Amino acid sequence: MSFNIGNYVLMRKLLQRTQKQLDELILNEGESDSEVVQARGDFELLYKRLESIDNDISDKADSMDMVEQLVSLNKEKADKEETGNNLAKLHEEISKTKPTLKPLWKGEVFPVSSDEIEPSKKLSDCVNGWLLQFQRFDGEEVKNEAISYEFIPKHFIENGNSGYGMAFNLRRWHTSSYSFKYIYVYNNKLKGHNNNGSEGNGVANEIKLTFVYEY
Repeated sequence: MSFNIGNYVLMRKLLQRTQKQLDELILNEGESDSEVVQARGDFELLYKRLESIDNDISDKADSMDMVEQLVSLNKEKADKEETGNNLAKLHEEISKTKPTLKPLWKGEVFPVSSDEIEPSKKLSDCVNGWLLQFQRFDGEEVKNEAISYEFIPKHFIENGNSGYGMAFNLRRWHTSSYSFKYIYVYNNKLKGHNNNGSEGNGVANEIKLTFVYEY
């Protein structure tokens, strides 16, 4: 017989009818072994109970798979959080070894005794210390000329020198001579001296302090 869809449908109906007849014979026999009857439980036929058991096992297996997946996802999430925390700590440690690029203070002062410069970061909190930027002052405005830098190391404070003065000899404009500045150093500020703005004292009034950086 050649296969076609009609033959397949007919054979399917015959198999279903045969299974139904077999089920009725088993139920109507009434002489089943007591162990077989007990094995059926609440089901009319033993194979139906076995099918139910198979389904229960399959459902439990699916549940176990789901639990394992949840445990795996939670572990993966915890690992990512730990990695993120470690990266944040590493970034924090690295940042402690890199000076801030933005100015801690900016302005235009000689500075004289009435001038107090307060950088946004204490000297003791800097990586190495403060870096002072000086520029030429022509009597009217600060010029982007004769720019020079001077260092104040943090160990100046750590060695107990807070409030003491530091001397700076700054190169003047178009000359080989120097302009003298005297600045008092504290952990949180700098304070000037009146001689820093005078025409004497190496023509100190030719140069102004314009920026404080961390270095």
